[in-house]
Amino acid sequence: MTLRIGVSLLAFALPACAGAEQSGPGNGGVASFPGEGSEGGGDSSAGGGSTGITTDPGADSGSSGVGDTTTGGDPPDLDAGTWSFENVSMTPVMGFHPRRAVATGGREIVAWAEGAQGESSTLNIHAATHDGSGWTSIRLTDYEGVQNTFPFMVAVPTPVLAWTGRRMVGDDDDVFIAVAEANGWSAIRNVSDALEPAIEARADLRPALAANADGALAIAYLSAGITDAGVDPTPEVFVSEFTLAADPTKRFALVNSTTTTCNDIAGAAAPSGVFHFVLLCVQGGASVLLQATNRSGEWTTDALSGLGTAILSPSMAPSNTGVHLTWVQRKPCGADSCYEVFHAATTDEVFGTPVAVTDQANLDERKPTVGVDPWGRVLVAHQAAVDGAVGLYLSVSDDGGATFTSHGRISPGGTADDYQTPTSIGFDEDGAPSFALEVLAAGSDPLNVDIYVARFVAD
Repeated sequence: MTLRIGVSLLAFALPACAGAEQSGPGNGGVASFPGEGSEGGGDSSAGGGSTGITTDPGADSGSSGVGDTTTGGDPPDLDAGTWSFENVSMTPVMGFHPRRAVATGGREIVAWAEGAQGESSTLNIHAATHDGSGWTSIRLTDYEGVQNTFPFMVAVPTPVLAWTGRRMVGDDDDVFIAVAEANGWSAIRNVSDALEPAIEARADLRPALAANADGALAIAYLSAGITDAGVDPTPEVFVSEFTLAADPTKRFALVNSTTTTCNDIAGAAAPSGVFHFVLLCVQGGASVLLQATNRSGEWTTDALSGLGTAILSPSMAPSNTGVHLTWVQRKPCGADSCYEVFHAATTDEVFGTPVAVTDQANLDERKPTVGVDPWGRVLVAHQAAVDGAVGLYLSVSDDGGATFTSHGRISPGGTADDYQTPTSIGFDEDGAPSFALEVLAAGSDPLNVDIYVARFVAD
């Protein structure tokens, strides 16, 4: 509901070595909820069945490949090549939460949230298109004093971008979408406002999209009531199904918000067309992952089993055999504790037993993103801090996610810049992987975070 409200929504704190939103005084900020920790926004991925493409975030989240869409020949040897890094945003300010998608014909699109120079309360959605020789970017939203953020993108095969935000100071937060058409972007559509009671102000936040091979979409998001006292710290989670031709007409509650507080969502569609969302929530003081699906014809939500504690950053990607999920969770690390990356998969039923992707006592792994290449290999990229700088690491499974082999650090060495928050693993026509990320420039003042795309180049 686009009511004018006089509350100041909570802002995000800036993690020690990762770019998260900051907002200044006023009521243009985006709400946050308990239990989010220092990870900030999630790293969700989602994508469409027959397109051979996945995107997240959030999302997911770029062009993550759907497995088994074979290109012919042998898969690239990921130990025989180099990684190149392209600056997409080239901005002196801060960019956040990049997402990628690839349309039919190979048109590549990256979207992100970007601050305004000298204006900490403003975030807008930017999008860049690659024409084969370089990037051309536009500002998709152009509002002052408010925050539009947490983009999430899928390709169906037309890329669809969702985000949360406001059009003006005093609005509540809604969920918006836009479609990347052949000659530009469609008109922006509000897909959550019409489903709310006419007199109720709500903060609709952190959307996650999933798309199946038939072109149907599902969108899940957090939704908190707003009163004179502020934003309800225990948001509900709603899901709606829709198509590009028609906005959602119904929404379904996925959790009981009196006992469950959720703060992040990932999504993907199985080859059968069934939608899956994984919710990062807190129940009884402990973090849990919940699986919501319409497999039975109705939306149901159940807890994933076999998980540890202190869970963060779910990310999902489809393959031609099912759906893959990664996350991080805390585990003992000698006298201390550290975070490691885990993986589970489903063939359209429940997720299987979690498998450790990483097990490095000297690293603190965060922000995983997952993709499945045309040969069915499961690729997981994540960030880790070493010697004060954040770098990106890659692990690969040749057996559907049963075991993983580390391919080590793939971001440049010998730099104090932080290479962080990988999203949207995708694959080109030869099956070479690529993904989007943030690069925090060391020593920049004011803080400078650029959006990059990393590509594997075979020898």
